[in-house]
Amino acid sequence: MSAAPILPLRPRLLRRLDEDARLAVVWGPAGYGKSTLVESWLRELTGVSVCRIAEPADEAAPESYWDEVKRGAASITNYPAVLVLERPDKVMDPDGWNRLREIGGGRSDLRIVATVRDAGFFWGRGMPGGALTVVGPSELEFTADEAAALCTARGLGLSERTLRESSELVAGHPALVELSMDVVRVFGPQIEFERSHAWALLCAGNDRYVQSELLGTGPGPRLRELAVRLASVRTLTVSAVAVLGIGDAEGGIAALERGGLIYRVPGASGLRWRFPAAVRASLLRIAEQEGARPSGELAAVLARWLADTGEPAEAIRHATEAQEWGLVVDLILDRWVEIAISAPLVLIKALTSLPDAIVRSSSTLYYARELAARGGSDRVRPLIPMLTDSRELEAFAVQYSPEAAVLTGTLRSVVFRWRGDHEEAVRHHELLAELSAGLVADRTDDALRSARLPLLWLHLGLSSQFHDDHTRAAHYFRLAFDGSGERLDDFVGRQASGHLALLYALRGDVGAAQRWIEREAAYRETPGWVGTAVGIPAAIVRGLLALDRMDFEGAAGAVDALPELENTVEYWPFVEYARGQLDLATGRPEVALDRMDRTTSRFRKWNTRGSLARPLLASMSMDLRTAMGEGAAVLARVDGGGDRMHPLVRLATARAALLSGNADAALAHSGQLTGRDIGHTRVRLEALLIEVMARIEIGDHDGIHRAWSRAVALSEDTGLLRPLSAVPAETITVLSAMGTPPPAHWRALDPGRVRSPYPAPPVAVDLTDREAAVLEALSRGDSVAGIAEELYVSPNTVKTQLRRLYRKLGVHSRTEALDAARRLGLL
Repeated sequence: MSAAPILPLRPRLLRRLDEDARLAVVWGPAGYGKSTLVESWLRELTGVSVCRIAEPADEAAPESYWDEVKRGAASITNYPAVLVLERPDKVMDPDGWNRLREIGGGRSDLRIVATVRDAGFFWGRGMPGGALTVVGPSELEFTADEAAALCTARGLGLSERTLRESSELVAGHPALVELSMDVVRVFGPQIEFERSHAWALLCAGNDRYVQSELLGTGPGPRLRELAVRLASVRTLTVSAVAVLGIGDAEGGIAALERGGLIYRVPGASGLRWRFPAAVRASLLRIAEQEGARPSGELAAVLARWLADTGEPAEAIRHATEAQEWGLVVDLILDRWVEIAISAPLVLIKALTSLPDAIVRSSSTLYYARELAARGGSDRVRPLIPMLTDSRELEAFAVQYSPEAAVLTGTLRSVVFRWRGDHEEAVRHHELLAELSAGLVADRTDDALRSARLPLLWLHLGLSSQFHDDHTRAAHYFRLAFDGSGERLDDFVGRQASGHLALLYALRGDVGAAQRWIEREAAYRETPGWVGTAVGIPAAIVRGLLALDRMDFEGAAGAVDALPELENTVEYWPFVEYARGQLDLATGRPEVALDRMDRTTSRFRKWNTRGSLARPLLASMSMDLRTAMGEGAAVLARVDGGGDRMHPLVRLATARAALLSGNADAALAHSGQLTGRDIGHTRVRLEALLIEVMARIEIGDHDGIHRAWSRAVALSEDTGLLRPLSAVPAETITVLSAMGTPPPAHWRALDPGRVRSPYPAPPVAVDLTDREAAVLEALSRGDSVAGIAEELYVSPNTVKTQLRRLYRKLGVHSRTEALDAARRLGLL
């Protein structure tokens, strides 16, 4: 059986390159399929000239290289055209980015696509006169679902367990995913009975790949030694590398990045780098085989340094790996709240890794480990009470002390929250609030009252927020903020104010969100990764508030600064929501939907019943599909839900109904969201605007005036602007003529900034049967060659039909064609 090509199974990557940007950068370490992606994309283009500039030699002089690039650009005579540059980052030219921007003289019909390993080539820069598309390492990696699809395409039927285990060993690394397919093919169906043997072979294959392709094709002895030695470091920084006694730490990191062994971490506080997870695992095995300095020794040195410099989460990672149990215990007992905020899963791993003898020496550690290891499991009976009933918690307080009950109950809440059981996480919140209030009143424990209690309130607020209980979350966050005192270096006060701002921003209370974000900004930065995690809610709020002001540049700046989700698991739905809203507002719904599908698959453990993540992202996905012209399909998939439907989901349902021509259904849903008992201001305003447009469709003039007047008043009162962008400009003109103009802050906007995220009514397009067949094949992600084989024609014939199809749809690329077809009801 011939191997199925990888990239056609990942059309999301082709769509990223289809984006309307003058420059696209495909960035990632070695083996991430950057050139393969570009070539696959080029094969799908029709009527486009292509000029390729080969990868420069290792010692290429900047002037001669850029002269070659200019000659290549000048040789293009037919436009539109694409200029492809392989690895321009190899040329050690600090002015390389500016030279690249000048290529082509700013022609709008010349696109430049560059593949790079060194993110320093483009980091923090932009393109005048056009957007910049960056396809990064996390996008190039395979998701578990994509690996499963690849197995299916190659006729390799695997169990869910085998798929999961093989995916964990290669960690999405594209070259190693391909290698795993070879191992699976060798074993065939027997792999289900010989997994341990198969995975040993796969690890050995990974190691051979790293040895031959990454360490054996260019890196000198020092670079090889650096890679093997630094693999013990999970996250590289110049300071951390220097602590390990390595000279010229900055130069060593730069060489590893250019060599394709590490990649820069987007959005991180300060400059940080990582090895791809599977490459790091191989390097650690290679170090052990070669008798290099034990990685545990290096990890222990780094763990102690990180603990001393205020990075408890990273410290406990390395201390656990180094089996420095004394340091692990100290970090758990002294810094668990900070670690729980920034990296909760790291804390769980540390607790479950501790030797049994150490855990049993401390009742606190013992309870914490049992809860972390067994919490939420119906299959394993815990060795100690899980306090599933409030009476048990009250009895616990009597038997031990109120202090112990508050600490234990809060830890229980935190662990169930980490495990995605949000309803169980808030089970005892009222009793915990009562007990903690008593501690303050009795002044029985100054340390708990002055330091720990605000931390505990903060965690109770987080559990309430993730459970979608706005009122209780606001109460706990306010307690935490008030209890943190006046210290401007207090991360509890900073985080509590950031989360209060986030609560109000999500609900559309712009004024309250702005007031709390100003309080958050008054705090001094907390150093290290804890500071990065603490600042995430505020960064999300700044992006959402900028969107509400229609300040898309400001929103993009705030959203782009958000860190990768790996170490911020709990914030993932809010980060994804902010990114999705930005893409929706700027006309990139398909990009957002692709990313959201990957993210929700990755974090499905936390997208559970009772969580805010589920309705927040479900409604976001529905709106994105509606923006792509799939309103009818969205409406068809909606479960009736009745009165149980979440307001956000009901709002998205009303919008889909409106834009698929079902005004009655739009009114039925929006009518349940416009009452004054709806505390979600944004939902109420958007529902009123949907009602306005639905009543226009059915000709209810009195109803139009009432709904529009209420919407204008609510917008003026709250400062919410962006919901009005969903109303067509001509409709607003008609409504103004009826005697109620839009809010003054809307009229003051530059008309060029107003763009509806949703499609206009469809216009009929007639396609031939053959064009319809080609369009259907495009929607499946088929390549030109695949379409030709299916239709029994030549690839050139398919390209001709594509050109005709694009012309009828008024588009220039596959992505645009699919967007237009969905809007027109052709798919």
